[in-house]
Amino acid sequence: MRIQLLTAATWLCLTGNAVAFDYCADPLVHTKHGGNQSACASEWEIRALETNRGTLRKLEKSILIRLNEGQWKRVANPSGLFQILAMDRSCGVVFLREQYSEGNAWHAVSLHHGSVTEIGGHPSKSPSGLRFVTSENAEAYNIWTLRVYRCEVDGPIAEFFRQDMAWAPERVRSRNDSQIEFDQVFWKNGVPTRRPRLLTSRDNAWEIIDRTR
Repeated sequence: MRIQLLTAATWLCLTGNAVAFDYCADPLVHTKHGGNQSACASEWEIRALETNRGTLRKLEKSILIRLNEGQWKRVANPSGLFQILAMDRSCGVVFLREQYSEGNAWHAVSLHHGSVTEIGGHPSKSPSGLRFVTSENAEAYNIWTLRVYRCEVDGPIAEFFRQDMAWAPERVRSRNDSQIEFDQVFWKNGVPTRRPRLLTSRDNAWEIIDRTR
C-alpha cells in the first residue's frame, strides 16, 4: 500500500558541516512553491544532476545511478513520476521522490548494490549521516506513521516503527543519532493540541518521552 506523505516540517542535515536544509518541507513549499511538492522537488533535482554529472543521469524513461563499484543502476521511469532529491554519500543512497495521484512516495537506492527501499516519508537526516527519520500519513485510513532508519552498506535498516490513529507527528527533526524531536498533535473537534516530544534511543531501544526544550 502506498502512503501519502504527511505535510509536516522536516529538515535534512548534511554530513560534515551539519548544515540544515528545508527540503520541500511544509513552510518552504507553501511560501515558495504554492503548496506544490513536485515543483519543489524539481528544483532540488536540477541541483542534484548538476553536482553529480558523472554519477546521475535522467533519461526520458529511466534514471541512471552510478554505483560505488562503477556499474550503472537503471531505475525504470516510464511515466516520468520519479524525481531525484539528492545523492547522499554519507548514507550511501540516492533519495527519490515518486508522484502518484495527489500523494508522494519516497525511496532510497543503495549506492553499494542498487537495491531500492521504499522509506515511506520524506527523509530527515541526523547530522552525522548515520540515521534518518521519516513521517507519513495515510489520509484515507487516518493512520500516521513514524520510522527511524539506520544507514547500512546494503541499504537503510528500519530501527523504529510506530503507527497510530490517535495522533500525528509534525515538525519532525533529527537532533543527532539518538534524539529526534517532533510535535505530537492530537485533534479534537477539528482543533489541534500540540505536545513537544522526543524520540530517544537508550541501550539500543527507542522510546518516546516528553521534550522540555
